[in-house]
Amino acid sequence: MGYLGTHVLRRGVVFIDISLAQFAAIGGILAEHVFSDNGHSHGHSHENGPLAYFCSFSAVILIAVFYSVVRKYKKNISLEAIIGVTYAIGFATAVFTISVCGSQELHAERFAGDLNAIMGFGSIIPCIMAFGAVTICAILFHKPLTHISNNYDLKKESISVIFWDILFYTMMGVAISYAIVHIGVVMVFVYLVVPAVTASLFTDKLLFQMPIIVLTVAVASVIGLSVPYIAYDSWKLELSTGPHIGLMLGLILIVAALVKVVTGHIILSKR
Repeated sequence: MGYLGTHVLRRGVVFIDISLAQFAAIGGILAEHVFSDNGHSHGHSHENGPLAYFCSFSAVILIAVFYSVVRKYKKNISLEAIIGVTYAIGFATAVFTISVCGSQELHAERFAGDLNAIMGFGSIIPCIMAFGAVTICAILFHKPLTHISNNYDLKKESISVIFWDILFYTMMGVAISYAIVHIGVVMVFVYLVVPAVTASLFTDKLLFQMPIIVLTVAVASVIGLSVPYIAYDSWKLELSTGPHIGLMLGLILIVAALVKVVTGHIILSKR
């Protein structure tokens, strides 16, 4: 997700990932309620299941194709504006669907990312498969994807660019569709963008960015997961883990920015 985040920053479409996550959440909601036996599922039998992933992934692919095509043919309007409009529509659609179907508390966690429900071993293997597929695609198609990301504002674009855009957003769709069910929209956005921004403060070379991203996520996740358990064992306080991880990522970003200000230059060489 950190690798995908570096591409998002280079393309200058920071909010496209939260938009994709929003539509992935809508797909999961539809899987749980619309396609259940009775039109709704109070037992949440579809949550985290194959149907939820399929619907989330399908929703992401549809909106990804839309963004890829619109980017080529848009006139007199920025892609960020289009992303903002579709996100607002997606959010309104999700709220409407939740209001009609019920289960507000369940889906609030889907959007906010509570992270109190730890993944079991049965979810880890599909996770490895999903992110492994994204990693393989990132390795195989790194050069064309990076070339497009580095020249994303070019006016002249061929049909092949649309293909590579769709592939990139499909890769994001695989990661987001899986992550959204477990950590929610907000945390997906945080994990994608904040570590990449932290790394970009010091270098724009991917070889140096990835270790910084991995270290940032590891430190923030370990502390963010540990604090609620320590608080419960010591003071019986029930705290959500998701917000603490987001807070730690934010604090690390602030510290990194202060370091950058003090040093006054990019520490690692540019490409």
